[in-house]
Amino acid sequence: MQPRFQGHPIQHQTGIARRRPCRRIAVLTLLFSLIVGGGAALSRESSEQPETGLRFFAVGDAPYGNAEYAPFERLLQEAAEQDPPFIVHVGDIKGGGEPCTEARNRRIAVLFQAQPVPVLYTPGDNEWTDCHRQSAGGLDPLERLAALRARFFADPEVLHNAALELQVPDPAYPENAYTLKDGVMLVLLHVVGSDNNHRSKNSAAMAEWRQRSEANRSLLREATEVAQQSQARAMVLLFHANPLFERSPASPGFAPFMADLEVLLSSYSGPVLAVHGDTHRFQFNQPLLRKRSTAKGAERLWRLEVPGSPFLGGVWVSLTSDPAEPFAISVVYPSAAEAFTSFAPDIGSHRELRNHREGWPQHDERASVR
Repeated sequence: MQPRFQGHPIQHQTGIARRRPCRRIAVLTLLFSLIVGGGAALSRESSEQPETGLRFFAVGDAPYGNAEYAPFERLLQEAAEQDPPFIVHVGDIKGGGEPCTEARNRRIAVLFQAQPVPVLYTPGDNEWTDCHRQSAGGLDPLERLAALRARFFADPEVLHNAALELQVPDPAYPENAYTLKDGVMLVLLHVVGSDNNHRSKNSAAMAEWRQRSEANRSLLREATEVAQQSQARAMVLLFHANPLFERSPASPGFAPFMADLEVLLSSYSGPVLAVHGDTHRFQFNQPLLRKRSTAKGAERLWRLEVPGSPFLGGVWVSLTSDPAEPFAISVVYPSAAEAFTSFAPDIGSHRELRNHREGWPQHDERASVR
């Protein structure tokens, strides 16, 4: 069955702006939202379902460019005011064409550290995998990955999530972790866009991909065993990439993860929610059913993709008591007036918007936005 969700009109979600948007902006908002495929400009309400226990806020693929920073900061501020146990960022803290600088990493690290609640952050491809691009500085991705780990994970005060008692199975992968919260197993996996750094003509990239794939596998195996033994009511997987669930066979870079996911579904008997970003369009569905997969437990997998730049937004995720629809979501966008006027002074953001609009996939089997 197709999942139902609570959608909200863009113009009055976060209360970020109080101005009434002009008609032209409202029309652009509607058109872009329809292009991105999330349906957020058209409200769709689900039947009321009792929420039980865990409720958190998830964002990703933002902020891209300086123009998005202030609206994104206020989005996090208003989410934190609702006192969630944590906020999730599923990666891509900068645009793919923006330079991979320490200044950019430091600015986002300071923003995360300033949050009054813990931040669960998993890296995206723009932070390191794609830094070899000339527009991003022509840098060594592995050096940028090491810098990313040093900036965000070496100092526990940056993400300040010690209270969540994260378990990190492999110190070499400090971003890979799991924890049991309110009876829900949360798993942070390092799976990124750009085919997960699978570059067959680059031996260093391939070695990194193989080692990280094995670390992800070990993490999932351990977290699944704990979830099953503790009778966790659900598992939530947090990672960056859209692994193109509906694609068959799986893309080479995502093949290990998709195989691991099948093992998880056969080993764990509860519902599983995969929360990711990467292709910049809000969606909530059961991808393996759409694929008509025969994998055991396919009907227990749900996928949530958070909105991404240039559509600053986030999603509230709640657990329900309904076994048929175990996850309730509510998508939140800043007002159209602020979202679009914020691009005006920043030419780079206009360019980023144009590039992503040209690259948006028409269906799930297209390559992900880089």
